[in-house]
Amino acid sequence: MKSVKIILLFLIGVMLVGCTADLEEGQVEFPTVDEPVETETTSEEPIEEEIVEEDLNEEQARSLEEDEEQDDSSTISLEELAQNNDASSCWVAYQGRVYDLTGWLRQHPGGAQAILPNCGTAQQFEDAYNQRHGERDDGLLRNEPIGVYVG
Repeated sequence: MKSVKIILLFLIGVMLVGCTADLEEGQVEFPTVDEPVETETTSEEPIEEEIVEEDLNEEQARSLEEDEEQDDSSTISLEELAQNNDASSCWVAYQGRVYDLTGWLRQHPGGAQAILPNCGTAQQFEDAYNQRHGERDDGLLRNEPIGVYVG
């Protein structure tokens, strides 16, 4: 292993001496201002580096999936949210995402009456949810978000 390092250092030294000799003898030509310099043309579009999910830890992968879901989701305004305010269509906004809780109403351990007054709301639901469940993320909102709240 030691001999390999010595040989590599020797070769690097020879290459450096050779390059220096070229510079001293004037053999290296540099373009002047009058000469056009050829450059590689590149696409105007930015290059997106592909992220390999194997290289991500679990939290980063989950965050990437959430970002992709948000990109694909529709945006939902306060007006649209407010139209879905009863047992036949109960939407709520929580932490920037909109959830359809219509199917969850009859399964909710506290009963539908605990959620119904907050259907069609954002801050009101978030306040009621945090008051009852705290701000912990323990999977209580099991439904997938149906959109991003832009109210």
